[in-house]
Parts: sequence; C-alpha cells; structure tokens
Amino acid sequence: MSQTGAVTHLRATGLLLSILIPMLLLPARAAEAQEDDPALEIMEKHAARMAARNEHYEILLTIVDSKGKKEECAIAGVSRTRQDGQRKTLFVFLAPEAVKDAEILIIQNPSRENEVQYTLSPGTDDVTTLTGATLRNAFADSAFTYRDIMLEQQASEHSGYRIVKDEDIDGVTHHVLDAFPVSRSEKDERECSRRRLWIRSDNHLITRIEHYDGNNTPVRTLVCSRLETAKPAGAPRYTVFTMTTANGSKTVLEYETIIVNGEQPDEQDFILTAEAATKSVGEMLPGPSPVDPQIPEWGSIEFGEIVEFRQSPVTRFLSENITLSGHYHVRFYRDIEKDNDTENYNEFRNNARLKTETILNDSTKLILSIDARFDVDQNEGGLWRTEEDDLDLWEAYVKYQAPHVDVWVGSQVIRWGKSDELNPTDNFTPEDFSEMMTLDRVERKIPVPMARTSCYLGDFTLQAIYLPYFVPAPNTPAESDWVMPILRTYSAMGLTIDRNTPDKNTKNSVYAAKVIYRGPTFDVGASFASHYNQIPALRVLPPFVVYAYEKQQSYGVEFETLLKNVGLRGEAVYTTDDLLATNDPLDADAVTERDRLTFIIGADYTFVNDIYLNMQYFAQLTDDYSSDIAGEEYSQSIIGTFSRDFMREKLELSLTGRYDFKPDGWFLAPEIEYQLNDFTTITLSVGLFGGDESSFFGQFGDNDQVGLEVKASF
Repeated sequence: MSQTGAVTHLRATGLLLSILIPMLLLPARAAEAQEDDPALEIMEKHAARMAARNEHYEILLTIVDSKGKKEECAIAGVSRTRQDGQRKTLFVFLAPEAVKDAEILIIQNPSRENEVQYTLSPGTDDVTTLTGATLRNAFADSAFTYRDIMLEQQASEHSGYRIVKDEDIDGVTHHVLDAFPVSRSEKDERECSRRRLWIRSDNHLITRIEHYDGNNTPVRTLVCSRLETAKPAGAPRYTVFTMTTANGSKTVLEYETIIVNGEQPDEQDFILTAEAATKSVGEMLPGPSPVDPQIPEWGSIEFGEIVEFRQSPVTRFLSENITLSGHYHVRFYRDIEKDNDTENYNEFRNNARLKTETILNDSTKLILSIDARFDVDQNEGGLWRTEEDDLDLWEAYVKYQAPHVDVWVGSQVIRWGKSDELNPTDNFTPEDFSEMMTLDRVERKIPVPMARTSCYLGDFTLQAIYLPYFVPAPNTPAESDWVMPILRTYSAMGLTIDRNTPDKNTKNSVYAAKVIYRGPTFDVGASFASHYNQIPALRVLPPFVVYAYEKQQSYGVEFETLLKNVGLRGEAVYTTDDLLATNDPLDADAVTERDRLTFIIGADYTFVNDIYLNMQYFAQLTDDYSSDIAGEEYSQSIIGTFSRDFMREKLELSLTGRYDFKPDGWFLAPEIEYQLNDFTTITLSVGLFGGDESSFFGQFGDNDQVGLEVKASF
C-alpha cells in the first residue's frame, strides 16, 4: 500500500470507527421517555444496558469493497466519556506496516456541535482535521459516513420512535422499532428517511439496523453477532459487527478485547503525539505537553473482564447508580396596556426542580424530585404581592421493568392520548391552570399518587391505572389575573366560595385502562376511565357557591399514522354526566348534567428548510341539549402552529393560535426561542386574547401580555 493510499485508507477507517464505536459501546443517550411511550422506554433500557464511563479495545477491521478487494488492519483504542457527555476516543493502528503508529482522535459532544476528528499520518506531522459537513462525506466504496450511526447516541433526542411489532429470532423475542428523523436537518445528516431497529427483549441489545431512503428502499444494513458474556458482571456484548451496503461493499469489525469501565484514562492520554497535532487541537484539549498515549497491555486480560475503579463502595454506588437532573425556569410577564387598577401589571415567576434516578437493581429504579416555586406580581397601583411560595415533593415513585411488563407505583405525572396539547382521553389527572395558556400542557401536568402498569403482548400493549383517591386541578390563586371572572362576580355579591372536594378515600378512587394495537404503519387504541370532572362546576346555593364534582365514565379511542411524511393523529371520548353551566349563573344550582362527545383530529408536516405546520380541529357535541345550557350544542375550534428554524436550529420563530366558533374567541401566541447552549434557552413571547366576552378567551381580553423566559436544564 502506498503512502497516499495509506493516508486515504486511514481517513476512511477513522470515519468507520467513529461510526461504529459510539453505537456499539455507548448508550443511546435516551432522553427521559414520554410517559406511556413504550418505544422510548425500550431505548432507555438499551441505554442503561450499554452505559459505560470508558472502554479499552483491540479490533480487527476488515473492509471488502464492491469489487471484492479486501483490506485488514489491527487497531487498539481507548475512550472516555465525561460527566457533561463529551466523549473522546483515541485509536492507535498496530498493522499493517503502511498505517502502523498512525493515530486518530475523535471528539464528540452531546449537542453534536464542535465535533471533530484529527488524523495523524504515520511517521509525519501531517494532521488532517474533519469537522462540520466533511463528517458526512462517504468513505472508500461504502455508503456509510461518520454521521450514519454515530447519531444513535442522541437517538431519542433527535429521532421519533414507534414500535412496529415483536418478532421471534432464534427463539429470542425482539422488539422491532422504526426511527424517524424529527427535522429535515436530522434527515439530511442521516441521509435516510427511516431506520428499523431490532432490539432483544431479554438484554436490550441491538442486533440489526436497516436504513431506508425516501423511496422506502433499504440502502445499508448492520448485523451484530457473536454474543459473549462479560465476567464477573455477566453483562452481554456483541463482538462482531457486519455492515453491508446496496452497492455490495462489506465491513466487519471483530473485537478481540473489550474492557468496559476499566481504569479511567487521563486527559493526557487523548493528546496526539505529534507537535503539529497539539497545535491543531489547541484549547479543545487542555493538559500537559504531548505525550505518547498510554495504551494498556492486554495480554493476560480476557474479554469482558471488568477492572474496578479505585473508589470506595459508596462512591462507586453513587457514581454508577444515581443520575441527577433538573431545571430552573424563570418567567417575567408584563401587561401590554393598562385596563384597570386591580389587574396584575407585572408577574415574576420562578420554578426550580431537582430530580434523581437511583438504580436499585437491574429491574428497579427509584425516582424522586422536589419542586420549588416563588411567584410574585404587581398590580397597577404598584403593590407587590406573593402569589405562591412553595417547596414540595414532586415525583416519588418506583419503576419496575421486566421483559413484557413495566410497573410504576407512587406519585407521578402521566399523559395519555395522541394529539398535541389537547388530549380529550386524558381527563382523569390534574393540570395546573394558574398560568393558563402561557405554559405547555406537559408543564401544566402535576403528579398524583397512583399505581400503573403496561403489558407488552406482541403488537398489543395493555395499560391500567389506579388512583386511590381523586385529585382535582389545583385552585388558581384569587389574586391571579387567570382566576375565572365569574368567581370575582360571586365574591362581589357577598357569596362565599366553598372549594369542596370529594374525600380522599378509596370510595372516591379513579381507575382507567387502555389497549393499544401497533400495526406496521399505524397505532390505534381504545380506553375506559372512571373518574371525576377535573374542572369543578359552580353550584349556587346562597350564601355559598359550592365546587361541584361528579363521578363520570369515559369511553375513548385514539389513532396515529404517517401518510407520505404527513403525521395524522386524533382521539375522541364519550363522557357521561358532564357538568355544564346554565345560561344564568345566578340561577339556583346553575348546573346541569349531560353526556358529551369530544374529539380532535390533526395533521402536521415539515416542509423544506425546516418549516413546520400543525393544524387541528377540535369539537364537542352535547347530548340532549336544551336552550338553558350555556354554550353551543356543537362547539368547534381550529388550532394551529407554524414554526421555522434558523441558525442550525438554534433560533426558532413560531406562531400558535386557536379560534373558537360561537361564541367567537381567540388566542394568539407568537414566540422567538433562542438556544443559548445545550442547557439554556431564552424565549420572547406575546400572548393575545380576545373575542366575545361570553367566550372562554374573550373573558381574558384584558390579559394581553409580553413575556421573557429563561430555562436552564442539566
């Protein structure tokens, strides 16, 4: 092999290694899975199985091009993952002679920004740097690029997952998942429109990945084989990986040695030996002067042997089994114009949350979180008031995972349904409406004590939920601009508001169940819930106005599918004994009971240049309607979101709105969101409300506001 050919081969090999190493030895960086999303929960299990702080390995790499030409090389490598998620990998080539002593340094970041590969050619100071778009270049005769599989690290953050089916392969049940890029830039980087993954149900290792182009044609396939068991921990690992492409090229990686969580390499181990390389790396690799990489001698170490950290048992347990996360969310709102002397002109809201996940054993986790809030407001008269000042235990539950069953017990947040923001089938757990539409629904949901389970039976998922007692939506503070105006009217009349709620006992328990079928191209589900109305009706019983709750039954259906890159989803629920207000709120009782059908159907699509459009139609039909009932027999709404990303998805401009027919009411919210870094976003927003005063949004017509939000997460 010539020197020029060796350099080309070296660069190609570096790309290939940077593709495979992260996927094969690293977790899938699963973000916290959306509740009741089994696909993301499967990816979480895969991530937990593959989690590692560092690896050492010896590899035999074989590349067979489309003409049958075969090349081999032997490589030793060492890698390290920092707490902030940055990963550094150094490869040293052992053979053949043409590439011997060459080095490749790869730096990868969770955000995928500033990722870089440095290649030091053997016997020279020639350092080649690959960044940005060059990382997507094809290598050799293969269709693979640096981006193809490396992005699996950020799988659940940058891809949407859906369970297709369960499949038996050699007596082992495999979960078959489809993964779709969530943005056009993600699709461009992967250069495929869909991936299909096969994941074992017993150890959650990936055994196969197929990549498909826009015409749904398979373009490349990865197959994992030779399963071996690490000792003494007993952790399984595949040790042979074969990639084939549509043009007939094939690449095989065979691991002769893998040491997982061995002695932690120092930062200086990741400095290239050449002085020129140090100049290229610069400030990205702080540390002492260049030294030879300290690649361990593995002669007597068998595959999978675990080298323990030099840590105390307590320190080791904390570092390996406890994950800490959280956020700080500060929001400032200011009314656009002065309407009266009593409304809140300025609002300053602070929320901090700290969450820990503790792995108790291979199948059980303990999740705990605390929530702190401090909200103040200022009215037109200049008076500052504390609206809320709380420190609460937020979530506290145990999660048990088995091959076909998951169980959660404790105080937790859940969300049912397929549609966006409005989920008619999710009508039995509470939301915090103290900030009305200024918060997304996922932020409005609050935890409640419950036990729930999901059972996975082939293409079907069965879910059941039990709340030992009813928990209503929390009361909006009386000083808030978002309290219902009718309550102020009643108070002005001298009536006392009696916020009565059902007793907290098992006689007032809430329970629900759902069955979901996940077909090849669609999901469909049916549900039942026995519950109370979350938003109280107001019974006028002078001298009191009493909060009224009624036991109800709900029968729901839902669906989701993808039709030529257009996402379609919807849900409907028929609820018995819904409490409705009468036309005259001063009538005795002022409440009547009727059955209601509520449904929503919507579609979303991402156009070129990351232009996103989401439109939904929402409606409610009241059974046995009469003229004394407030509102329409058939009420209708249109909901829409339009957004566009700029600056490589750092800046997003969006417009969200809703229009209600009869009586006319509307809400409009333009936003500018800027991602300052991986952990911090800044949002400038406007909230506009209007319409007939008898409409839901019209009654908040004096609450138009501008807002500034900063959210920092870790």
